[in-house]
Amino acid sequence: MNDPNPDIGRGAFWNGVTAAANQVVRFGLFMALARFVAPAELGLVALGLVIIDLLQALATFGIGEAVTQQPQLDDEQASTAFWLSVGIGACVTLAVAIASPVIAVMAGKPALGPVIASLSPMFLLVSLQTVHLARMAREFRFREIALRMLVANLVGGGVGLALAFKGLGVWALVARSLTAPIVATTFLWIVHPWRPRWRFRSDVARRQLAFGGRIIGGEIVLVLRSRWIDLVAGLMLAPAALGLLRVGGQCALLLLELTMMPFIHLAMPILSRAGAQDSARSVGTEYLTLAHLSAATIFPAFFGMAAVADLLLPLMLGARWAPAAELMPALCAIAVPLQLTLLVGPALAAAGRPGEAFRWSVVQLAVTVPWTLAGAWLGLPYLVWSAVIASALIVPAGLIRLRRVIHVSPGAVVAAATRPLLAAALMAAAVWCAKTWLAAILPSAMTLGVCVVLGAIVYAALSITMDPGLIAVFRASFAKRTPQES
Repeated sequence: MNDPNPDIGRGAFWNGVTAAANQVVRFGLFMALARFVAPAELGLVALGLVIIDLLQALATFGIGEAVTQQPQLDDEQASTAFWLSVGIGACVTLAVAIASPVIAVMAGKPALGPVIASLSPMFLLVSLQTVHLARMAREFRFREIALRMLVANLVGGGVGLALAFKGLGVWALVARSLTAPIVATTFLWIVHPWRPRWRFRSDVARRQLAFGGRIIGGEIVLVLRSRWIDLVAGLMLAPAALGLLRVGGQCALLLLELTMMPFIHLAMPILSRAGAQDSARSVGTEYLTLAHLSAATIFPAFFGMAAVADLLLPLMLGARWAPAAELMPALCAIAVPLQLTLLVGPALAAAGRPGEAFRWSVVQLAVTVPWTLAGAWLGLPYLVWSAVIASALIVPAGLIRLRRVIHVSPGAVVAAATRPLLAAALMAAAVWCAKTWLAAILPSAMTLGVCVVLGAIVYAALSITMDPGLIAVFRASFAKRTPQES
């Protein structure tokens, strides 16, 4: 077998490391900011950012992807893409700023208008990055791409914290959201020497827009999938409810980034390599190995969080954010259906079925929308639990797709997750019982520390007892990916 391209390996490494580092930094700064703002203030800005994110897919219009996939990129093509991107970004910025009062009235949140108007320059700022990012991706300069967001998050978070400490509330959050893209854009222009020329070719622009038009639907679906629950909470409930959801969601997102995303990044190259051997057995074995390892990593993290969230969140954020802990059992329960379908998208893509992967995303969104709309009418907890139900209903469709495309039976996928799931559930029950007893005799911080250590010990013991093959799976996974055998 041909040796893998080292640039791809380095790119995957930096993408994974940076995504985790950025999420940890974002989480820490977000939680620090939340101590100085009210739930309603956080929810108002969060709703504005959801609307900006939804419109951002239209504003970028796939121009960066059009540059990245260009077989041969000359300066004229890059300059055309730059001015096209900036033109669209400037127009969307102006349009959203003008329409912000109307958007606020339609959302039923009058205070939202100034927030959206203030956030509208983000479209122009992102457009100034598009071609630089695409060129750096073509040159495999993933380290600089990674550092850009890390630096931006640090500076943006620092500005937000300073203003929040002075009591600026909503505007501290807005300043944080604007500072990050300003810093990211400046960073890119410093580290990459390319500068656009005053050239614009209409035929090149038409081809770039045509390419973007073919992928814009998929990008909108992906954004809707990731931000739908926030959008529903912001529009149908009070801003404070969205603020509570964002705090709980950030905790779940951190766990997702640290436990789920590494397996998603690994799945595509591993399954593609197995598929190149023209062996359905090899692909199936690799898939079930990844499913087993991911279950053993994901379930204890999420179930453990659910067990101690009522101690953790008030300690980190203060008593006013304690209601967010009530959402954590549902936000953590969603890990079960997510894990069962975690690798469906990468598996379909690795099998050369990008169209099938897009249809899978559409199915997920189509099932989620009616359930969450119904749940929102009953209140925030019901909204979150309705998302869990929708995710569970999607599982059979995902497993059927796996059986059809890579010939892995649904029963095998469920079996790979069963023992880690049971061990994590028993661990969470043990931690919950211990927490209930310890809370009466120890301070909250000490109780939390004891519970975390206890949970780790109990889960390790249960895994060794109930799932003795897990250690062998870990060893085999690392052993068979040594350089000599690659």
